[in-house]
Amino acid sequence: MTFTKQTQKPFEKTINSLFEDLFQQVPSRLSQEEFGWPLHTSRTPVNIRENEQSYTVELMAPGFQKSDFSISMEKNQLAISATKNVEAEQGNDKVVRREFSLKAFSRSFTIDEKIDSSKISAKYENGILLVNLPRKEEVKITPQTIAVQ
Repeated sequence: MTFTKQTQKPFEKTINSLFEDLFQQVPSRLSQEEFGWPLHTSRTPVNIRENEQSYTVELMAPGFQKSDFSISMEKNQLAISATKNVEAEQGNDKVVRREFSLKAFSRSFTIDEKIDSSKISAKYENGILLVNLPRKEEVKITPQTIAVQ
């Protein structure tokens, strides 16, 4: 089906301009304004929460398995990555357009000395990787009197 471009009168839109708005402008506006990140991004979205005991990194990674993730801590760098092996498609369907095929990502974060790196834990559920970064217990100095000998 083809559409011919017509001259527009003020405040009138042709079928072509309506299609342009619907299929070109709206998805890009929605992806940035409604979801807060571009539709075709290679950067995996992250939320970081804090409470008195710990920080929690929430990383959005749908379509992965637990075994796809690699989390490491070296010096003060927390590195989170995942690689998904995409298998050859089977069946008679031909993919005409593919926009969601996240195959790999990597994110890293600088962690301060207040985090107890020996107690970092992670779990993956419902497409969200949760990494718990517990704070070290602060050593409280109690006042004391020292006798002179």
